[in-house]
Amino acid sequence: KQQAVVAYPFLVACLLLERRLKKALAFGVSAAILMGLFFVASNVTTEGWFQFYLLTLPMSAPSPLSGFTVTWQILLAPSFWPLVALAIFGAILALAVQHRRQNMPRLISLSLLVLPLLIMSYLTLAKQWGYVNGFLPAAFGLALAGAEAVFYALETPVSPRWARAVVLTITLALVWLQFGVSRYDPRDQIPSADDVAAGYRALDKISQAPAPIFAPTAAYLLDMVGQPMHFQASAFSDILLAARSNPAVEDVLTRYQADISEPYLRGRAATAVLPEPNWYAQVFSQENGYACESLTGDNAPLAPLTGARYVLGELCIRR
Repeated sequence: KQQAVVAYPFLVACLLLERRLKKALAFGVSAAILMGLFFVASNVTTEGWFQFYLLTLPMSAPSPLSGFTVTWQILLAPSFWPLVALAIFGAILALAVQHRRQNMPRLISLSLLVLPLLIMSYLTLAKQWGYVNGFLPAAFGLALAGAEAVFYALETPVSPRWARAVVLTITLALVWLQFGVSRYDPRDQIPSADDVAAGYRALDKISQAPAPIFAPTAAYLLDMVGQPMHFQASAFSDILLAARSNPAVEDVLTRYQADISEPYLRGRAATAVLPEPNWYAQVFSQENGYACESLTGDNAPLAPLTGARYVLGELCIRR
């Protein structure tokens, strides 16, 4: 994940602010050399494809500022608002007391750790096909900030006694609220015996279907039934999007599209394992000679905790 490189300048800045100059120099130079050598070696061994996927493709795709609003509305606000409030409360508490000068370096160091984690998550989620696991760095950063807030609430001398009682009550209330808001039952995500049996029945259907088989969002299923795999639709759509703004990506698309996707979308596939929602409904339709049936039958597929509607839905076979 190339977004992780965001942490590098923040870590160097943190060492510099702590006046650990030798460590800042040693870490900054050695990390830069290692990253440079890794980049050159990877790019040479892949004949330039490493640079294409690491830099050219992500930098060509649009990254709208509205992604921040979406991230807040979908993830932060509904699921982590007590933790955000706790972090803000801890910062106010650390700066409002008489020892704020002593707390300032600790707050700056914490900010230089949490901020790149938030940026990493934003850069991951703002792009097309940014999955919710891209929020993990931000969740980790917020957890650290919340833990620091609890530390300030417990260790900071506050008087009179009723004021300290208020501080502790607010802190503990926000902690318990966060546990309540983020609770879920993991048993809902554990397949039952019927689910497992339905999964194997779906694999049997795929294994008995005529080849070649097209599974745009689950090519791994083809390997499970002994069929050759192909490109992943999400990766290919990244190239389609980037080609609109970058001539270099457009040139790559022009050179390889016929070999990658055209055979499957122009009648080569005898069978298609399609997602729901179905982006290929017009290609694998009755008008084009395909008969479709439910892949899972009466068994409903496991729904993601995020509520995203993204499951394997149909098996379409050319008649």
